[in-house]
Amino acid sequence: MNILLMCLMIILKGASSQDKSHAEQAAGFYVEIRTDSEPEMTMDAFIDITSIHDLPGESVSIKDSEGKPDRVWIGANLCLLLEKKLGLSCGLIKKISISAPDGYISVISGELLYALETGMCAYAIKGETKLPPKYGYMRLLFPQLRAMYWVNAPDKIIIELGKAQHTSEHHAFYFLENENFNRIIKKDLNGKPYIAMADILVNLDATRQPFRILTEDGLFREYGVHYINRRLVLQQEPSGAWKMTGIAVPLGLKTRNIFLITAQNKVLFLKPLSTAEQAVFNTSYFQNIMKNFPDHAEMTLEIVLRDGRRVPAQKIKPSIEFHQNLYRVIDQQRSNYANVDHIVLTISAN
Repeated sequence: MNILLMCLMIILKGASSQDKSHAEQAAGFYVEIRTDSEPEMTMDAFIDITSIHDLPGESVSIKDSEGKPDRVWIGANLCLLLEKKLGLSCGLIKKISISAPDGYISVISGELLYALETGMCAYAIKGETKLPPKYGYMRLLFPQLRAMYWVNAPDKIIIELGKAQHTSEHHAFYFLENENFNRIIKKDLNGKPYIAMADILVNLDATRQPFRILTEDGLFREYGVHYINRRLVLQQEPSGAWKMTGIAVPLGLKTRNIFLITAQNKVLFLKPLSTAEQAVFNTSYFQNIMKNFPDHAEMTLEIVLRDGRRVPAQKIKPSIEFHQNLYRVIDQQRSNYANVDHIVLTISAN
């Protein structure tokens, strides 16, 4: 694997030196490729619209959000573009982050990576003389994903390559009603609770890390590290869940029915979870983590109190019941002790 990545870096180095002179003259986007090998390697290149037009064109029919007649998009396959231009196979990608000039960011990873295979760099719409100005020079769309993952006129794509299996991980679970988080909740002029997303990230010690939100309908969406995150605000809804909003925040970044925030293996529960939300959490978060470990992986739970003391770790025997009821186990452990700061779940392949 490392030899393959080194060869890829050599190819990209050549592409980068050839393309930098074109970057100021043509519409297109930068591609930055990162690896988690030792030592870490990073390389970038520029892909212009001409390179996209040079590939065989294909079309895809997609209904719009208003249910209007199918719109036929014309463009080039994203994976084919990366392969022909950079020598990169989509099968090596573990995460891809796509950004636009207005600050919008789309991140695709984990169980959503399958959608890369049908990703399209769309530069035309059948029946229209030219692409509408709101889409810029092209629209990067993923027919198998919601439109919120699509990006108009992307200016940069960050691709992360890496290994699929881990040896151990630590996941810390926090609760909004805990003192450290409860004190950052404020109220607007109408008395509605809100929290600055920046304050949550400070408390999670993750201000320079991407974060993800989980909603009751199973949407698990990542927000990349970007200046626009300073404008993001969580506002509480009547149901007790939260919605993402903020001043001058792109509409596509606004999301409703959020009950969980996670960053850098730290999880913040924004409310007590309903039965439906527990099922979403177990399926979208926990079971997705366990895909990186063998079936016999060892697990332990440790309670960390606000004064820094730690309750001896409790070993958990892997079982289907535990996998389906992780939230209940965590919540029960929390109720057994006063002044709980957070709970740590350690998963080990050994």
